[in-house]
Amino acid sequence: MGTVDKRESSELELLRFLSSSPTPYHAAAGAASRLREQGFTEIHETERWRLEPGRAYFLRRAGSAIVAFRVGAGTPADSGFRIVAAHLDSPALKLKVRGTERFHDLLRVPVEVYGGPILSSWLDRDLGIAGRLMVQSGEGRDAGRGCAESVLVSTDGPVAIIPNLAIHLNRDLNKGFEYNPQDHLAALVNPARLSEARPEAPSEGPDGTQQGSPGGAQGSARPPRARFPKAAGALVGELAENAGVELERVLSWDLLLWDTCAAEALGSGSRLYAGGRLDNLVGAWSALGALVGAEAGEATQVAVLFDAEEVGSRAGPGADSSFLEGVLGRVVSTLGGDTEDYYRAAACSLLVSNDAAHALHPGYAAKYDSDYAPVLGGGPAIKLNAKLRYATSTSGAARVEAAAEEAGVPLQYLAVRSDMRSGSTIGPFGWARTGIDPVDIGVPIVAMHSIRETGDLRDAHALVELQRHLLGK
Repeated sequence: MGTVDKRESSELELLRFLSSSPTPYHAAAGAASRLREQGFTEIHETERWRLEPGRAYFLRRAGSAIVAFRVGAGTPADSGFRIVAAHLDSPALKLKVRGTERFHDLLRVPVEVYGGPILSSWLDRDLGIAGRLMVQSGEGRDAGRGCAESVLVSTDGPVAIIPNLAIHLNRDLNKGFEYNPQDHLAALVNPARLSEARPEAPSEGPDGTQQGSPGGAQGSARPPRARFPKAAGALVGELAENAGVELERVLSWDLLLWDTCAAEALGSGSRLYAGGRLDNLVGAWSALGALVGAEAGEATQVAVLFDAEEVGSRAGPGADSSFLEGVLGRVVSTLGGDTEDYYRAAACSLLVSNDAAHALHPGYAAKYDSDYAPVLGGGPAIKLNAKLRYATSTSGAARVEAAAEEAGVPLQYLAVRSDMRSGSTIGPFGWARTGIDPVDIGVPIVAMHSIRETGDLRDAHALVELQRHLLGK
């Protein structure tokens, strides 16, 4: 396969990953499948690890975060870790299922805002429902004792919409109208369309481990009526039924709305593409691609994909948790090292935080610092901020510059205007928790946090190559 064919195949892979990952749970499951295909062995936090140099492994936490690593030929204390990190969550509207009410022949479902989406972009769109159901497992005496399996669900097509109010009834709509999430963002759901919901392949345990089918009524106990007040049972029931699960076995759920329009290139031969959740599924996809494509070396190579970045990272599967440092510590100890070796390893390691960057928008040029405004197609950007909202050390930036030159990858720089507040990333948390030398990078995109964002495929490819070289350093 030639270079052009490889690039086209990679582009299709990226677009498929974006379109098939409506939630962090789906993204983590897709990442796990890709890693298995590449020979990575799944391990679990509850097990005693047995690791071998040159072998590759991965594990999941909460079904929505994942760490994959290839053990280096050298000891971690001497060779350290090379880490690329991204996150799997994106701004969204989560369903407040217990508030579901019947509205004539439809269901009206209130939502809660997750992260910082551009709310107006979610109205008058064809929306699906996706997430996971936690389903009671076990039989007889084991039923209802906290044993639960995770079943991923997503609707094939649109089943919901959040309609705007006609401008005749809201004359201020085009003058800066502010949507109230409680009053204005409830979704109208057509329950008949939920019959097209598809179960995702095989069900998974709470930690992401593969499980058997959760179907069947053996040992089930009818849940308290309070679990499904009003019309909540109608919403959850149809999703559960089409996933092969009885409603009585559903213990809890996490469901959100998603844009069912697939990610696509804009026109034949276009380098521009648009889709949902580019922030930060492009970063996650590129981190995985870099790890899979990197040649084994002396250092242990790591790709970590967190959850909960959009709400502050302070969660079990988030960057401000024990997940990454726990994995690194266990790798050191499993390979015969001690606490002193862990700190030695951290001191000679590199942490690359990979999150989307703001590309210059031609209609709003005054919102940017012209000397630090990356453009679409100009390559990945190193992100800088004096208040350390981005975690880029001078030594980390130097390592990226050297790797980019070696890989033939163009680089740009991002810093916000000095009179504006910057966003943030997982980088500061990773730096604070591990002490590992950091750098923040990302692909430029426009309309960040819109339901549909726009990027350049050349930047995504360049980001893979840049991280692949950094993992090999």
